[in-house]
Amino acid sequence: MQLKPLEFSECLTDSPFFRQNLHKHEIALEQTSKKIKDVEQQCRKILSYSTKLSLAQKHLAETLSDFKLGMIGTMSEDDMAMANYTKQLANVIIMIEEHRSKTIQETGELYLSPLLAMVEKINRARDGRQRYSEINDKILKAKENFEVQQIEANELKKKMLVTFMRNSVFQSETDKSGNSNIGDDGEPLSPGALGGGAISSIKQGYLYMHDPIRLLPKTISRDVLSRSNWTKYYCVYSRETKIFTFIPTTNVVKTVSGS
Repeated sequence: MQLKPLEFSECLTDSPFFRQNLHKHEIALEQTSKKIKDVEQQCRKILSYSTKLSLAQKHLAETLSDFKLGMIGTMSEDDMAMANYTKQLANVIIMIEEHRSKTIQETGELYLSPLLAMVEKINRARDGRQRYSEINDKILKAKENFEVQQIEANELKKKMLVTFMRNSVFQSETDKSGNSNIGDDGEPLSPGALGGGAISSIKQGYLYMHDPIRLLPKTISRDVLSRSNWTKYYCVYSRETKIFTFIPTTNVVKTVSGS
C-alpha cells in the first residue's frame, strides 16, 4: 500500500484530507502489527520444534554412546573400529546439537525479542489512540451540545430580529400616519423631532449565522465532515431605504434590498 507522508503543517490545520490520510496510516499500522505478530509466533513454533528435535538427537547420541557389540570369540580390528564408530557418531551428534541449542538461543534474543518489542510498541500506540479517541468523543459531544445551544440561540436572535424589524416597520407607518395628521392641522414638525426620527431609523448590531460545509469532494469520508462554520456579521438596517446590509468578519459587504 502506497501511503502519503504525514506533514506537521497539515497536522496543525487538521484538514479532512489529513484525517483521511491519518486513518489510512492507522489501518496500515494495524495490519503490520498483525503480520509481525504472526511471524513472531511462527518463529517461536519453529524454535520450539527445533528444541524438541535437539533433545531427541541428544538422546540418540547417548544411546549410540552406550551401544556395545557382543562378539563370539576374539574381536577383530574391524569389530573394534565398528564399536568406535558409534561413539564417534554420538560425539558428532552432540557437537551438532550443542551448536543448534546455541543458535536457537541467539535467534530468540537477537531476532524474536526485537519483533516482540515492536509489537508491544504498536499495541501501546494503539491503546493510546483508543484512549485519545474516547476523550475526543467526549469533547466532540460537548462541542456538539454547545453548537446545538448556539443554533437555538441563533434562531432566537433571528426571531427577535424579525420581530424588531416588523415592529420598526409598524412604528414607521405609525409615525408617517401621525405626521400626516399633524400636517393637516397646520403644525409643522420641530427640528428636534426630525433629528430623533433620523436617529431611530437605522438599527445595527452583530449576528452569528451557521454555514455548513457543502463543497468538499465526495471522496472525503463522512466522519471527517461533521464540522460546521459560524460566521459573524455586522448588520445594519435602514428603515428609510429598506436595505439590510451584512458585513462579515472578512470585510466583504453583502447587501439585500427589502421589498
